[in-house]
Amino acid sequence: MNSRSAEAPAIPIQFHKLLKIVAIVDGNDRATKELLDHIAAGNIRVEITNSARRDLDEDADVGAYIVRVDTEHVETAPSLR
Repeated sequence: MNSRSAEAPAIPIQFHKLLKIVAIVDGNDRATKELLDHIAAGNIRVEITNSARRDLDEDADVGAYIVRVDTEHVETAPSLR
């Protein structure tokens, strides 16, 4: 058996340039805005919307969804597919 040692090339993948976060929230809420600003400061794209009427398969570049589901917004949660 022939044993070879080969290193894979070290090419960093900058995922923050490839993926984005979609926040389905009230963009005017101070605490929520602070959280999203903190995420964006890490060079991650953040899209803010207040509509839960989205097809979760629609965007290949969405890495995560942040969804506000509380007493007031719980009725719209099932519209996420």
